[in-house]
Amino acid sequence: MMLVFFSSIGLSANFARLIKGGKPLIIFLFIAATLIFFQNVIGIVGAQILGIDPAYGLLAGSVTLTGGHGTGVAWAETFIKKFNLPAATEIAMACATFGLVFGGIIGGPVARFLLNRQNKEKIRKMMMLMMSKKPLNIQPINVKSMHVRSLKPLQ
Repeated sequence: MMLVFFSSIGLSANFARLIKGGKPLIIFLFIAATLIFFQNVIGIVGAQILGIDPAYGLLAGSVTLTGGHGTGVAWAETFIKKFNLPAATEIAMACATFGLVFGGIIGGPVARFLLNRQNKEKIRKMMMLMMSKKPLNIQPINVKSMHVRSLKPLQ
């Protein structure tokens, strides 16, 4: 059911807005499709090198690395029934978590590099502004001075 829901989001895309994306959007689409393809190739080849079913490699590829935890769980039942992979759910969760963690580890520095390359001065000013804000003047709560009314049980 999740796959149907997320597919319907893609089907409701505004094509006029996509066309406005122009050449950069086409380049991004080509790069993304290429990376998704290589996720599957690396997963399947890696599974063959390890001597396990190549379907595990596919599950460790774009199914979980691009689709995430939800897609991994949604496809796990299919992998269990069609390919007889009893540990498909566990493998899907492990691979999706791996993808999430490494996406953050790799994505942060890449995003910083790209942002710095675009407009160093503007980003530097924004970072300085964020770092220079003083913390809020929050007073500690004095529990002893609080008055708590006792609640009477319902009759």
